Formats: sequence, C-alpha cells, structure tokens
Amino acid sequence: MDLAPELTRPRQRGARETFVRYAVAICSVAAGLALRFALASALGSTVPYITFFPAVMLVAWFGGLGPGILATLLSLVAVLYFGLETNITGAILFVAVSVFISILTEALRRSRARWSSAEEALAESKLAAERSEAHLLRQCHTFDTALSNIPDFTYIFDLAGRFTYINRALLSLWQRPLEDAVGKNFFDLAYPPELAARLQRQIQQVIDTKESVRDHTPFTGPTGETRHYEYIFVPVFAANGQVESVAGSTRDITEHKKAEDALRKSEERLTLALEAGGGVGTWDWDIASDRRPIAEFVEHIHPDDRSRVDASIGHALETGGNFVEEYRVVQRDGKIRWVHARGRCHLDEAGIAVRFPGVIYEITGRKRAEEDLLHSNEELTRVNRELEEFAYVASHDLQEPLRTVNIYTQLILRDIGSEGEKLGQYAAFIQRGVVRMEALIRDLLTFSRAVHGEELPIGTADLSTSLGEALSVLKEDIEGSAALITAESLPRVRGDTSQMAHVFQNLLSNALKYRKNEAPPEIRVSAKPEGGQWIVSVRDNGIGFEPRYADRIFGLFKRLHTKEYAGTGLGLAICKRIVERYGGRIWAEGRLGDGAAFHFSLPKETTDDMS
Repeated sequence: MDLAPELTRPRQRGARETFVRYAVAICSVAAGLALRFALASALGSTVPYITFFPAVMLVAWFGGLGPGILATLLSLVAVLYFGLETNITGAILFVAVSVFISILTEALRRSRARWSSAEEALAESKLAAERSEAHLLRQCHTFDTALSNIPDFTYIFDLAGRFTYINRALLSLWQRPLEDAVGKNFFDLAYPPELAARLQRQIQQVIDTKESVRDHTPFTGPTGETRHYEYIFVPVFAANGQVESVAGSTRDITEHKKAEDALRKSEERLTLALEAGGGVGTWDWDIASDRRPIAEFVEHIHPDDRSRVDASIGHALETGGNFVEEYRVVQRDGKIRWVHARGRCHLDEAGIAVRFPGVIYEITGRKRAEEDLLHSNEELTRVNRELEEFAYVASHDLQEPLRTVNIYTQLILRDIGSEGEKLGQYAAFIQRGVVRMEALIRDLLTFSRAVHGEELPIGTADLSTSLGEALSVLKEDIEGSAALITAESLPRVRGDTSQMAHVFQNLLSNALKYRKNEAPPEIRVSAKPEGGQWIVSVRDNGIGFEPRYADRIFGLFKRLHTKEYAGTGLGLAICKRIVERYGGRIWAEGRLGDGAAFHFSLPKETTDDMS
C-alpha cells in the first residue's frame, strides 16, 4: 500500500492554512488603508492608525502572532509611505501596542486551543471508558450465560470463603435466588456441619498453599434426593501473584458411581462363577470412566492364551466390533478351566470406546469331550487306513491264486472230453465262481485305489478324454448290444481324467447291462453349467428302477438284481467315492420300466487347478 499521499496530505493542509492566515493579514491591512483614505477628508492627518488597529486585532485573533506582526509592519509601512504619520513616537507606540495585542491574542488563542483539546481528550476518554465498560458487561453476560447453561456447577469465593458468583445450575439445585446466596458461606447455606466445615477448610487450604484441591462427596438436596458429586477448588491469582479469590467447579458423578458399583459387582459375580466352575458370568466395562489397562483384566488368563486374548480385546476396542474367544483361566487354587467369552464394544460418536459388556461361561467339559472326540477320530482314521491298506493288499494278492485256479480249471475242461460230463459240470461251476471272485477282487482293488487316491493332489479332468477311455474299454459290449451312444461336448472340471474314466465306465456298463430285451440300448451323455459347477448326466432307456432305491444303489455291495444280472455291487459305490473326492455329488433318477438317469456335479476348472 502506498502511504506517500497519506503522509503529504497533512502538510498540504497546513500550508494552505498558513497561506490563508497571512493572506488575511495582507487583505486586512489593505482594507484598513482603504478605509483610512476614505475617512481622510473627515479625519485629516489626525489619528493616522485609527483604521489599522482593528485590522491588526482581527488578524491577530484569526491568524495568531505571526500574521499579527506582519499586519503591524504592513500598517506602519503604509502610514509612513503615504505620509499619514510623521511622528516617530506615534509610530513606536503603534508598533508596541499592536505587538502586545498580537501576543495577547496569540496567548488567548493557544489557551483556547489547549482547552478545546483537553475537552476533546476528556470526551474521548469518557467514550473509551463507556465502551470498555459496555464490552466488560457483554463479556460478563457471555461468561455468565455460558456457565449458567452447562450441567456442571461453577462458582467463585472471596478470601473469606463467601460466594461471590454462582451459576444457575447450582442455584437450581439449592432452589435459591442469586441474591439469597451471594455473600454467604456453606454454614450460612445450611450445609451439614461436617460437610460445611470440610469445604470451608479446603477453601482456606487453597488460599494458603496456592494449590488446587479435588474431592468428592454425597449431597442431599432440598428434594431429599442424595447424589454423588466431584468438585475442585482452584486459586485465582492477582497481578502481584497473590491469591485474590478461589474458583470452583462441581460435577454430578452419580451415574458414574453407579456404573463403577455395577462393574465391581459384575467382576465379583464373574470371579465367583469361574471359581465355582460350570457357572455363567457377565461383565459390563464402562471404559469412559474406568481407564484401567487391559492387562489388569487378563491377568488370570493362562499365559499361553493371554497374548491372543489381549490382541482380540484391543481389536474390539479399536473397531467397536465383537469379541469372541475361548481360552483357559488359572484359578486361585491353580486349577485350569476353559471358558467361552463373548462381548461387544460400543463406540461414541467420535469413534472412542466407551462401553464393553459381555458374557462368559465355562466350557471345560466340552473341551475335554472335544479332545476325547479328536483322539477317537484320530484312532478311527488310523484303523480305517489300516483296513484300507489291508483291502488293497488282500485284493491284489488274492488275484494270483485265483488266476492259477482258473487256468487249471480251463485245462481240465479241455482235457476231460465227453467222458467226464459230470466232472466238466463241476469244473464249469468252479470257473464261474472264480470269474465272479476275480470281478469282485478287481472292483475291491479299484475301490481301494479310489480311496488311496484321496491323498494325491487335485488337478483338472478332461471329461471328453475320460469318456473316450471308457468307450474304448467297453467297445466289445457296445458293439455286442448294438447300443447307440450320443455325447455332447464335455467340459474340463476339477478332478482326475483317469478316475473320471472309471466313473463313466461304471455308468455306461450299468446302462448296457440293465437294458430291455426288446430294444437296443440308447444312451445320452450331456453336461450343463450351474453356478460354479458342471452337472453331467448319463441317461438310458433301460429297465429303470423304483425311485425308493435311488439312494440305496450307491452303497457298498448293494444290488437290486442279485440273480438276473451279474455284478459285485461296488461300481456305483466307486463312482460315489470318486465324485465326492473332488467336491461333487452323485444321484440317480428313474422309474421302473422307463429308463434311468445318473447325474453328478463337479466344480468348474480354476486357475489354481490348471497350475
């Protein structure tokens, strides 16, 4: 900002005023001279300065000492120049009187200016004082309004312990007007003697020590209700560092006191419940008023579980979420018990934890039962694995002697000729039994391989390839029955191509086996997506089955036709085990005499499966 114009403006105004004062001096002398010439015929040469004295006085009054002296000198020059005065004594007397008049007028003018300035300063001081008083009144009103509209009680004492200020909240509690309380102490206000003595003693303590005092007390108001209050007295210092008054503030902590009592009782109940065993306890942690560290609450937790529970509580306090934990606690007698704790932390509008209620109950019996069950499951798993290994080894080792029996039975049938008809019949029975035994052992071996395959990593199965392998194995049966098999394009799924070939082989073999005599088999293989899975279906036009057997046929050694059709009862059980191994399921639909449909679902191929 350019300040030059602001600085030069007063100088310019002063120059103009000076010019005007001196111009008035010149003009006044000229007017006096003109008036003297006008009166020359009447006055002659007498009283030559009669018209100049008024001019000098006017100039001195208006312009001050300088213009007055200038007017005096100009008047003297005019009188001498125009020959209006030849007496030197008169001239000296005129100059002396005019200068005296100018000096006197200047003194009067300056005195009047100082008086005017003093009046203006006094007026400004008075106005400033009025403004300061009004500002102070506004501040006092604001201060009183603010303190009178808060729930806390605020007040001020003088050095004698008497009230000098009381906000409306405290007056409302006392049910007294302000004028009936100001200037009184606690004794005057009918406080209980012991409480009044304590409060007055604490006020004096603040004055003597210049330090704050904090305390709490119950108080019964005029309504008869007793509530708990926390208060603080603080010193108010003057400019010289001495205490000039004592300020106080009181807060109602009744609800906080109740919450503390409730928390203490809750902790007692929880401790008793845990010590008694088999009990249920609750807690309600009022965090806003109880800032104890978490470590104090988890000190009874088993050391191996403490850090986990501590972290879980901390997370609940930060996020306002649920707290659910199972952990061990160490009782006073050293016994260890399992408990299940569940709570929820509540946050205020600022996102700060204020309350944390919860419930806890003992689960020692359940934990022991779970440990026993886990041990039993591990033992059962071990036994099942041993049985599976036995079935695998037995089915594999039994094939060799059966193969030997079958070979020599065939040799007997070839060599006995027509003479041993009865012996041939017996040998045929033996051969059929051996063939059936081989089929049964072969299926057991396949089932065992399916079980052992569950330990292998899961990959991706190309169902089109699997179906092709199954059709290749069943080529002779398909041609022999003149079957018509149609298949849609099949997807890649989560599984194993070789094992899925076993599934298709068993399903197609059943469709070929359980066909109608009067019509060649018609089999259709299809697939459709459904959510994250593929549903594969194998439908035929065979003899079907009653719907009530839809679940039974997937059991081990479960056969609906034990005499009419050959089989071991393991084919569909193998299919079920393989499909479930890869996260799918298998089911059947059918009606007697109207064909059957077998469906199985498998998860779609994923990137992880491909890798």
